[in-house]
Amino acid sequence: MSDVINKVTGQFLKSVHTPYYSSNSDWIINPTQVQIDTYKSVPPPPDPDAIEKERLIELKKREIAIDALKLDGVLDSKGELIK
Repeated sequence: MSDVINKVTGQFLKSVHTPYYSSNSDWIINPTQVQIDTYKSVPPPPDPDAIEKERLIELKKREIAIDALKLDGVLDSKGELIK
């Protein structure tokens, strides 16, 4: 059993079955404290699914805000200001 750290995500695992991690170059087996400190400070890569979900949420919020302005009589059905 060994400790491992992922160079990409900074995930540190203790007492794992080493063969699962030895074939993948993203993992360091039995890292030194310097390596642990270095890779734990690496920010995780952005999750493309989370970015897309956040974009969709912002679009929905905008749509709701526009609908509210239409109900309040500020915008017409085309989304243009009522004068």
